Amino acid sequence: MTGIHIEKPILFIIGLIISAVVAFLYYYKDQKFEHVNRIWIYLMALLRFFALFLIFLLLSNPLIKTIVKSKQKPIIVLLQDNSKSIPLATDSSYTEKYLKDLSSLTRHLKQKFDLRIFTFSDSVRQSSKIDFSGNYTNISQAIYEINQRFYNQNLAAIILASDGIYNQGIDPAYRASQSPVPIYTIVLGDTNEYKDLSVNNLHTNSIIFLHEKFPVQAQINAVHAQGEKIKVSLLINGRIIDQKIIEINKDYFSTTVNFIVKAPSPGKKLLTVSVSTLQDERNTLNNSSTTVIEVIDSRQKILILSSFPHPDIATIRRSLNAIPTYKVEFSYFDKFQGKIDGYSLIILYQMPDDRTNALSIQRLLQASSKPVLLVCGPQTDLTKLKKLNLGISYNPIQGSVDQAQAIVNKDFDIFLPPKNMDNLLSNLPPLIVPYIDFDNVNNQYVLLWQKVNNITTSKPLVQFVPLSPLNNNKLGIIWGEGIWRWRMTEYRNTGSSKNIDQLILQTTQFLMTNENRKRFNVKVKPIIDQNQEVIFNAELYDLSYNPITEPDVNLTLQDSAGNTFDYIFEKAADHYVLNIGILPEGIYSYQASCKWKSQTFVDNGSFVVRAINIEATSLKANTDLLQKIASYSGAKPFYDSQISSLENELLINSNFPSLIETQTQIKQGINYYVILFLIIFSLTVEWILRKYFGNI
Repeated sequence: MTGIHIEKPILFIIGLIISAVVAFLYYYKDQKFEHVNRIWIYLMALLRFFALFLIFLLLSNPLIKTIVKSKQKPIIVLLQDNSKSIPLATDSSYTEKYLKDLSSLTRHLKQKFDLRIFTFSDSVRQSSKIDFSGNYTNISQAIYEINQRFYNQNLAAIILASDGIYNQGIDPAYRASQSPVPIYTIVLGDTNEYKDLSVNNLHTNSIIFLHEKFPVQAQINAVHAQGEKIKVSLLINGRIIDQKIIEINKDYFSTTVNFIVKAPSPGKKLLTVSVSTLQDERNTLNNSSTTVIEVIDSRQKILILSSFPHPDIATIRRSLNAIPTYKVEFSYFDKFQGKIDGYSLIILYQMPDDRTNALSIQRLLQASSKPVLLVCGPQTDLTKLKKLNLGISYNPIQGSVDQAQAIVNKDFDIFLPPKNMDNLLSNLPPLIVPYIDFDNVNNQYVLLWQKVNNITTSKPLVQFVPLSPLNNNKLGIIWGEGIWRWRMTEYRNTGSSKNIDQLILQTTQFLMTNENRKRFNVKVKPIIDQNQEVIFNAELYDLSYNPITEPDVNLTLQDSAGNTFDYIFEKAADHYVLNIGILPEGIYSYQASCKWKSQTFVDNGSFVVRAINIEATSLKANTDLLQKIASYSGAKPFYDSQISSLENELLINSNFPSLIETQTQIKQGINYYVILFLIIFSLTVEWILRKYFGNI
């Protein structure tokens, strides 16, 4: 269907009149054509009128609207499971026959439908390459993505070819119930159930401290193995640590096995729980499960000293003890007999007070040069505190206190406080703070300001001294008592105390952090799945800590067997990158080095590549799930031997109508070359006729 819109209709009408008048006058009383039949004269006049009219038509800038209707075939999506579980449960002849039958199905469906082929495992790809290499299966995500991609298109149906075994995502049957189109399923794999042992749900601590005992728990499942005695082994880096014998007393058997193990040497370790292999057991890939643990040589010890107990002390201990690498100890100052050198941080709670001597505290801290966190309150003797030479100028007024809420200092940039901290602090009760006049407060190192009577003061509530004369190390001061109320109030309001815990943790972490930045750093993920590439990043800095990439960086990699491999990093704009690809399962150590201006830099570490056998956990096709997916979406399930029946079902289905798609195109008349051709054609034919009849 075509329509014409005239942008300048007056010019069009004038052109129509002028064309008719010119054509009439041009041939009216022309004596050269008196002997010619009037029909030929009328024809030449008509050609002249037609050519002139088309010229005026173009001058009036017509817009020509064309409506094109096309027939769009119904779209059918073939969604093929490309995970490893299918070939693991069958043999090569099975997959060859299936792929041959599938090829025949796609060839015939393309004659009637717009067939789109997608494969999926942990992600969805539009591809006809089927190699069954996926390490995971996420059926629900595949169904969801197809429905999203073809939203508002003529999607008629989905064909889901899978064994129904999934290990990622939500229940696929639920996702199918929400599908706007039917999902026909092809049941693949082996539907029989064989004798099988498997290790599932391996649990242990990821961080373990040297020489401490830790639990290991694993679920052992057995199918059709009643009466068998099996050996369950715990291995660390391939060496057997402990074993247990289990007797299977049911056809479908499941039990939990617990081990208590003493942590071995420091470093990353591969921890494996495995079961012995049964005679005639077809699938042995699920007979073991592996995880990674890291054994740490020691914890960072934190010492809290005070003259009296207080809920604030319990709050600080509770917040810090949540970190596995921290060990928090408390002692009364006059009873402390240990060596302070063994601690990473000293917390003095409301000390010195009237029961302690400032000089003894000063000697203790100066002897160790450890970072210190002071918590001050009404019990703190401010006169004695000033004698400690903290590096802060203030004038104490002993015995006077204020109630101060906290306001985050926007200029503080040492670390980022928890999100929405301002909103949280405004709803927390005030701390009891000693009344102090401060001089020359360094704004940069104040984390929280005091807010008294709804007025934000220039008095710090939490502040830091980067290098205190007290001990030539970092110093942190909390000028207030009552942190326990903060934690309790946040928990009462939100059901969690994570923000106050994080604030306490960040404060102590900054104090314990070593500020001596390494000038050469090499980074790699500590745990890498076997299907992932191993990528290193390295940074080198000059004395001013500006990144440089002039020298070459070499890396030597050593595997579990002691084999070594040498690599050279690639240079990027301000760092180095090395991609060494996919590595076999195992523990690897590395040493990277470079030389710049006669100085050699070295960094080393280790990482673990863990195997992925999740697809081998269960190999029996889940026919119940595939039947639910089909029925919930209004379709039918088919077995791999019924592909021809599926083909007939789809080809004779009249519920898949074609879609008539209408497209409207609007173009200017000048863009239609046929108009120019008609003008030239009309004038040419007229000229030929005039020459012919004028010379007779």
